[in-house]
Amino acid sequence: MGRGPNVNVIATAGIIISMFFFILRYPTIVNIDPATATTLFNLIPAFIIIAISIYVTAETRGGGKLGGCLGLGIGLCYLLNAVNGEGLITAEMLSGLTVIQLQTWTMILATIFGFILYGASRQ
Repeated sequence: MGRGPNVNVIATAGIIISMFFFILRYPTIVNIDPATATTLFNLIPAFIIIAISIYVTAETRGGGKLGGCLGLGIGLCYLLNAVNGEGLITAEMLSGLTVIQLQTWTMILATIFGFILYGASRQ
């Protein structure tokens, strides 16, 4: 039997994660200052959640699409929180909203899109 496509996804994820660890350990080799490498390392969990959610949304049917969209919303909310903690969000970027309000709207929209995809994929 041949290897399934999930093996390739897991191998790619392992390479990407090890690349982030390499950048954190040796930032000057890739010409990145240590502060930027630390910021990238703090954002890795959000990127992993987002990548897995996109994969689940693309590869499943029915309720999996709803779960993938909810996972994507959670990943984006986590990313907003992490980026705000690093001080990378300014007041002009938020259009008058607080980060918590933006996270709430992100989850509301992710849920709506999840239900739309769920309804469209049911047969």
